Amino acid sequence: MRKYDPTRHDTAPSWYTPVRLLALLCVLNTAIYVDRGSFASNSVNGNPKKSTGFQGEFHLTLIQDGILAAAFMGGLTVAAIIFAELSQRFNAMRLMGAGLFLWSLGCFGSGMATGFYSLLSWRIVTGIGSAGIVTLAGPFIDDIAPVSAKTLWFGMLYLAQIVGLAGGYIYGGLVGTGLGWRYAFYIQAAVGVPLMLIMQTIPSVSLQTAHDGQLSPLEGQAKAEARAGQSHAGNMMRDLVTLLSNPVIVLNLLAFCPLQAVLGAYAFWGPKAAMDLFQMPEQNVDLAFGVVTIGAAAMACLLGALAVDIMGSSVRSAMIFCGVSTLLAFVLVECSFMLISNFALFISIFAVGMILLFASVAPTSAVQVWAVPMYLRPLASGLGNSLAHLLGDVPSPPLVAWLQRDQKDWRWTMVYGSFALVLSGVLYLLAAVLRRTDYRLLRDTEPFDETLESGQGTQQQGGSSSGEGLQEPLLTGEDPPRRAPSLTLSPKRGGRPGSSSDGPDTPQLRSAPLSSPFSTGHRPGQASNAQPEDKSNEDAEATPRRGPVGDVQTHYIDLDSTSEYGSGTLSGSEYGGSPLPPRGSPRNSGSKEGGSSHLKPRNSL
Repeated sequence: MRKYDPTRHDTAPSWYTPVRLLALLCVLNTAIYVDRGSFASNSVNGNPKKSTGFQGEFHLTLIQDGILAAAFMGGLTVAAIIFAELSQRFNAMRLMGAGLFLWSLGCFGSGMATGFYSLLSWRIVTGIGSAGIVTLAGPFIDDIAPVSAKTLWFGMLYLAQIVGLAGGYIYGGLVGTGLGWRYAFYIQAAVGVPLMLIMQTIPSVSLQTAHDGQLSPLEGQAKAEARAGQSHAGNMMRDLVTLLSNPVIVLNLLAFCPLQAVLGAYAFWGPKAAMDLFQMPEQNVDLAFGVVTIGAAAMACLLGALAVDIMGSSVRSAMIFCGVSTLLAFVLVECSFMLISNFALFISIFAVGMILLFASVAPTSAVQVWAVPMYLRPLASGLGNSLAHLLGDVPSPPLVAWLQRDQKDWRWTMVYGSFALVLSGVLYLLAAVLRRTDYRLLRDTEPFDETLESGQGTQQQGGSSSGEGLQEPLLTGEDPPRRAPSLTLSPKRGGRPGSSSDGPDTPQLRSAPLSSPFSTGHRPGQASNAQPEDKSNEDAEATPRRGPVGDVQTHYIDLDSTSEYGSGTLSGSEYGGSPLPPRGSPRNSGSKEGGSSHLKPRNSL
């Protein structure tokens, strides 16, 4: 069985399509989030006064219950960074399978718990297993999603998480009432076993990371070759320093922490608060919160993602959208808790506020992988998850429990706790006005058609070498990026692609950028068979060499000339590489004698 190579289209597993991989990731995320919802449901979590659930059986206090929720998040927080770093050395799908094994083990152990400390230990194990899924799913989506719908695909992934969380309320209420709280964990463990076997046995696909040599062309050929051949063991601190030196990433991560804290408080304490405030039966409250959460999440993740895609799918547009929606959500949830005494009206206004909050989740996660170089995407995603839990929904349940013990009124407890959303909105808007590097604009293109090898593949929207699809300059106030070389299947009668000499059926194919998961070409350090001729002219159009049908020819685009999307030069040193060759300097094939070439051809179709 051939191992899947993300740089080679012809080695993709037979089961693989982007939609199938998206569906698989959604199923995995739904499963692990069902556990979080069922754990917080009244029927599983229980009530010590009524001796129901594990609270009643173990005689837990409100603070101890909050610590159990924090323990799960603590395990996830620590493991997220570990899984992110391991993904630089091991196959990401196999790591997700290992995470599912730990998650299933933790669920089974939770059902077998004999007391508070036993349950605490198994919840940590469950959180560690969950980290493998939530950390690595985002970079996979960034690799496979169509350019024109990047945020929408992120929205579908996080919709699956919210559906799992909300479905967990309903599932926990039904199973906890009918079979007992322990069986809710047993069933989850049974579901996790076949999913783990699938992830460990099917032909795997790989993330585009530094060990694949899949770096942005503008990071410099020298840096690409250096990183492609070295292990990332011991480099974690260096990568963290690089990541945290990016102010937009830092603000994006910090902005999501208060939002996640509020969402965590609503998810864990919301059903209990509503039951006490409106004197509703616990099963009805679980069902209402489950339905509202599913509906709000479905609308929010899709509409929020579509809105950002319409605004341009850029870092700036995503940050503006998140800031505005978070501040509007704050106003609505405050009004629902402060002013409303009717449950139906409360849940309606609260649902609109939740829609606005959930709408920020997908754009926030997308920015974590858009604003960093490709080799830092797993670490950025893992750090984002870690900080969101460490500073968000890990401390928020016990803090809300402490606040409720002091206030003794859920209405004012939730009002005070929701003020964290103001900080979140301000940080998002501050990130929107800073200078930023949008690496997505450097590397994104649509995947090739399945007919690629027959010469019928097409370049989709956003990936043309003419610069179409660039929606804003790479850096605010600076020129657009240089373009990488592209490949053309030359016609029998030489000449320029698209010229009148080309026959109507002449196949013409431009390669995807170097970072496309399905682009074809040699890795850095491999020998190239192409021998591009030095160009003395500086035409903005490229001139391919003549050759027989099917020969792979290399042509260059003058990267310094004025084009339809701007003019000027961009120094490669801004991205860690050596400066790009000045205008008028001869092109070379990337040999050591000629120096580092930023126009190194790729030619292995």
